[in-house]
Amino acid sequence: MIIIIIVFLLYLYFEDSKNTDDINKLPILSELFSTRTKYENLSEWERNLTLLCKGHGEDIEFTHEKFREKKVRRKVLVKGIYKTQDNRIYIGGYCYLRKENRIFGITNITTMIKVKSKRFYIEEYLDIYYDIENF
Repeated sequence: MIIIIIVFLLYLYFEDSKNTDDINKLPILSELFSTRTKYENLSEWERNLTLLCKGHGEDIEFTHEKFREKKVRRKVLVKGIYKTQDNRIYIGGYCYLRKENRIFGITNITTMIKVKSKRFYIEEYLDIYYDIENF
């Protein structure tokens, strides 16, 4: 849907100007809509995370899906809740599947968060356990 709107707006722009030289003055669409800060590597990105709250040591379970990859069930010992400069929220902790510390973007969590036998929507979990709301 967004692509259709963008194409329509570009059509209106060029139809109105009738000048194809104007296309060289437009920014690349990816630059126009990109809000993410770019980093050289993962270590640099991790150094720029802001710790919002230390973890309480609870184990949580959820299903996580990376971009264009299969969904994987994760069990994580929460060590912290983090925020990036562009206000994206992440849960960091020890992943029992990978047997290492990992960071999971909450936008990639596709199920409710399971804490012991209770389940919470991600917003509820962050509010109840970490007093984080309106992110």
